[in-house]
Amino acid sequence: MMATASASVASAARAQPSRSSRKQGRRAIRVYATSDDDSKVETKEKFTNAGAFKALDTLGADAKSKSKSPFGGGGGVASSSSSDPFATRLGFVPAVPAGPPAGFIADGVDRASLPPKNDADRLLNRFDRDQRSGSLAPESTPEGSPWCTHPPLRASCRALAASSSRVMMGICAPDAENGLLALKAWTADLGLPRGRLHGLDVDGAPVDPPPGPVFIKYNSDSGDAFLSGYGGEYRGVLFTPELGDGAFRQYGYLPLDLPKGGESLPNSRKIVEGVPLYLFFVAMLFQLFVYPHFAWSAWRFTGYDERWFSQGWGSDPMGEAKQHERVWLYAMFGFMMKDMWIFRNDVLFFLHHGIALAGVLVFFTVPAGLGQFLVGGTVLEMGNLTYNIVLLRGKDSGPHVSPTVKHLAEVLYAVGMGVSNYVGMRMFLTFTQYEGLKGTNWPWGLGVMWFALIAGRSHVHLSRSWPYFAERLGGKGKGTVDQAPAVAEVRVTRASNKLRVNPARG
Repeated sequence: MMATASASVASAARAQPSRSSRKQGRRAIRVYATSDDDSKVETKEKFTNAGAFKALDTLGADAKSKSKSPFGGGGGVASSSSSDPFATRLGFVPAVPAGPPAGFIADGVDRASLPPKNDADRLLNRFDRDQRSGSLAPESTPEGSPWCTHPPLRASCRALAASSSRVMMGICAPDAENGLLALKAWTADLGLPRGRLHGLDVDGAPVDPPPGPVFIKYNSDSGDAFLSGYGGEYRGVLFTPELGDGAFRQYGYLPLDLPKGGESLPNSRKIVEGVPLYLFFVAMLFQLFVYPHFAWSAWRFTGYDERWFSQGWGSDPMGEAKQHERVWLYAMFGFMMKDMWIFRNDVLFFLHHGIALAGVLVFFTVPAGLGQFLVGGTVLEMGNLTYNIVLLRGKDSGPHVSPTVKHLAEVLYAVGMGVSNYVGMRMFLTFTQYEGLKGTNWPWGLGVMWFALIAGRSHVHLSRSWPYFAERLGGKGKGTVDQAPAVAEVRVTRASNKLRVNPARG
């Protein structure tokens, strides 16, 4: 939040009603913070940060008077059962120590691999600003995916902790279990000291953790943490490093699972373009093996008779002679039905699948050209295969994919989808000339569906590939839109194998 002292004190006076909530994950839209550039952020609500510290208002009030606060050390602040390490920093400018801060760093982390302090500060400020304005990209998109956003944010937190004399954190979690997991993960990842945990006992007698959301505040001076119930709906970590330069810095709400670097979900459950990753692999298996196999098997069953392309169902459509054709259509129908509801919020993709389903049903009764349709449909699905590949390994795939692989994926998609669409159109023109179709209404009805599909595919294809290659070949600004993610990109150089964070473009 990169809060200033004066703005934070003023904001604490403004009350914000909080609602009890068990919602997990980042709260991007309702989270705000003070900042030197608040005037640049347009929000529908007045700025208030009071809700974030709702749990701190009476923190420790239930503790016995002889209970010692875990946040009594450092800064000349008196210890009390209700002390607030965040609030105590807001009334004055932190004193600049005589020497540079010792810093905190976890075992096994190479200090030289961390980004420069200014770059880390800039990236965390950008995250904070975008979160307050509600402009963070959704996690279901490539630019908002934890794969893309977590590694640079994690590296930035490590860099600032390594330059800090003190680190304080406020953890807003959906329950005590998740809060303690986040506390352990963050302290381990930043190399912070661990002390006692307060709030789970009364005079030494264990008590159950508070039900529902919790707030855990941590101070590296003692390494102690205090857990209490929390009535607000914020989720995440308020990260407050003191760098010894007299400035107050606070960023949030950072993801609870940030120390995992985007690996919080098993690979099969990761989200790409709003779709679980495993579904991409299911689709590619169908496109690589199921459709080609049954189209080839159907032709092989006829002894590779070229008349198979122009034939219809014949006199026994449910017989052995047409079993492979039926399986191909069943597989296509089931696959399209599954995908249709995954993309129900995308009008273009929903219509694409709806038209494809209608086309499959129509081809159960087509009088001719059944083989041509199976081959043409397989060719179109090979184009869709290149689309799946470019979504997983293309320009928006994140730092785990090398630039060379990203470019090759874009080339494969640009060429593969273009060839697929062209071949699909030519095959349909041949299809319309078969006996039993020529001169009838079949070519017109099927043609509308066929070319509607190809038109939609071409629109998506050109919308992606044209700007990409126009920018690479002609430079930026020639009628293209820069869709670069608003985050830093982590690159691992082959020469030094060191982590470098390139700040995102403003």
